[in-house]
Amino acid sequence: MNHRYFNFLVAGVAAAILFASSAASAKSRQNDPQLPYQWTFDHKIDAKINKTLDRGGLAVGLSRFEQKMLGKYGIGIGQPFFAQVRSERRKIIRTATGLRFVKLLKTPGVGNLQQFPLQTQYRVSRVSVGLNWDFAYGTLAWVFDNVIQMKIRSNALVDGVSYEIGLSLHHQKLLQRYGIQVGDSFRTSVAGDTFAVQRIGLGLKIQVLGKNRSIVQIPS
Repeated sequence: MNHRYFNFLVAGVAAAILFASSAASAKSRQNDPQLPYQWTFDHKIDAKINKTLDRGGLAVGLSRFEQKMLGKYGIGIGQPFFAQVRSERRKIIRTATGLRFVKLLKTPGVGNLQQFPLQTQYRVSRVSVGLNWDFAYGTLAWVFDNVIQMKIRSNALVDGVSYEIGLSLHHQKLLQRYGIQVGDSFRTSVAGDTFAVQRIGLGLKIQVLGKNRSIVQIPS
């Protein structure tokens, strides 16, 4: 074989290997995105996690309801996300049966993540009679999944107008799991509009508070 041709062939193979390695690395980064939000677990999942970690485990099983809950917020099987566990931020991957804990995160690059579905820096207000919109606006912040966001948006008219929408049993149970009882008031954002919301018997009572006062929205 011609010596010059042989060197050219070796160089070509080396370049191909380098390119393939770079492509694989890029693909890995694409499949492992740094998601811009942090999931807040409810007390039942928290209890499962603590029990598992106490035993030294790194995987937690989830019920069908809990799996569906994550799916409705765009967290599919194999999808990584962040969560606060025992005052430490962890990277977690949703699996076919539940959750798998990957690693602790201590880098400042993930220091300011939006929380889903509950913003825990706010507290639930209990309103015994009617809706106290001013009070409700300054308390709990909740992020609805895309189905409910569209339902709220399609019923919204103008600022100051209130209306009611129904909720499925899944969404009612979800609010219940996070401690939002019938009569509790909170706020939410949809497409840049801010809404004051009260949970009622079979759904929600909603009032448009105004545009460009968005709290947080679920990634599409």
